[in-house]
Amino acid sequence: MPRIENRAVITALSLKRIAGLRAHVPNDARIGIAGVPHTLDDLVAVYQATLDEHTELLKLRAQIAAVLAKRSETDAKRQALDFPLKNWVLNTFGAESRAAHEIGFRAPRKGTKSPEDVANAVKLAKATREARRTMGRKQRLEIKGVLPAPIDPEPTSHE
Repeated sequence: MPRIENRAVITALSLKRIAGLRAHVPNDARIGIAGVPHTLDDLVAVYQATLDEHTELLKLRAQIAAVLAKRSETDAKRQALDFPLKNWVLNTFGAESRAAHEIGFRAPRKGTKSPEDVANAVKLAKATREARRTMGRKQRLEIKGVLPAPIDPEPTSHE
């Protein structure tokens, strides 16, 4: 399995290998690697291609970062406009109008709770508070801690 190297290491090694090969290997030399003959230009081309690809990748990453920053900015502007625009569209054209629907807004849904449902919800909330023994601020203030009684040593009997 190949080693994972970071960009700085790969760049430094590629530059070092290119410089070293050019300094020490004659131009007309044939270098056999794994049974395949290579020229100096073949080897340098591999390392140079690595450098070129890393440079291209850095440029693309910078472009992506710029586009992501711009997208975040435009998304924030869009989100800031959505709520006020919805209110304007619903007030201007009406909640059930075709124009509001075509713009992509619809009226907020109306709640359908009956008075009995609301009363049951209040009773359920009170029962839950009692079951969990949750208290309000004033109820908590009324509770005071009690220290346990000191434990007397066992009496010794002298018979």
